[in-house]
Amino acid sequence: MKTILYISRLQSIKSKKRAVFFTYKYILLLFFTISFSSFTKAQDQNKIDSLTTVFNTASDPKDQINAAKSLFQMTLHLDRPNSLNYVLKYIELAKQHNNTKELGTGYNDLGMYYRFESKPDSSRFYYKKAIGLLQKIPPSSRLLKAYDDYGTMEALQGNINTSLDILEEGYVVAEKIKNGFGMALLLKRRAFILTDAARYIDASNTLIKASKITDTLKEPKPLLRGDLLGATGRIEMIRGNHEIALNYFEKSHVIYEKLNHAERLAIVLNEIGI
Repeated sequence: MKTILYISRLQSIKSKKRAVFFTYKYILLLFFTISFSSFTKAQDQNKIDSLTTVFNTASDPKDQINAAKSLFQMTLHLDRPNSLNYVLKYIELAKQHNNTKELGTGYNDLGMYYRFESKPDSSRFYYKKAIGLLQKIPPSSRLLKAYDDYGTMEALQGNINTSLDILEEGYVVAEKIKNGFGMALLLKRRAFILTDAARYIDASNTLIKASKITDTLKEPKPLLRGDLLGATGRIEMIRGNHEIALNYFEKSHVIYEKLNHAERLAIVLNEIGI
């Protein structure tokens, strides 16, 4: 009996030491990430300045549109009023040159803008407009992204069934055009929404299905695979299956370490520490 208690205590000590090690490693990595973010912000500002020059001086409308699209993405969280100006400018350019693909993308970005402005009715209007336009041309990853973004917005509004229906519609399109990467991304989003709705078994099965799809991709997507493994680990942790969760987290950790992805490494190390 004493031997069993001793072994149990020894395992407990090892487990605690392991948790402390991973938490310490997480803190160091987080410190590095925060320090690095200042450098990244300076780089972003340089890129914004460069893209602004391209937008103001380019003679080719395609270059102007691409610059405005990039500027929208870069300023959406930093300078939202300015980001609206950029998306409206490239929507106008797309209209002038009858570019349906870019116009649909512009409306999708406008839907994103209003989502972050907490204006769901406007967001919904432009997401639907984007999908309607992008359906008129050969289906592409842009249409799949519009489904993903629109489905996410509805989930954030608490419209879970509507969100799942939108994502399913997008998945059917992705399956039809044999876009495995798009299929996996839409399943990942579906799993996140199911997790938030406490439908853990459905969410876990959806993530497993997405992981199997990533195994078939001609071009490997290790970052996506790491995210899927990490998400599965989080579900198992919520369900109290700690050993299973740890197994998923450690597999995810190996991928992120190989990719040297500091932000995701910090997250998964924190989860292993927990």
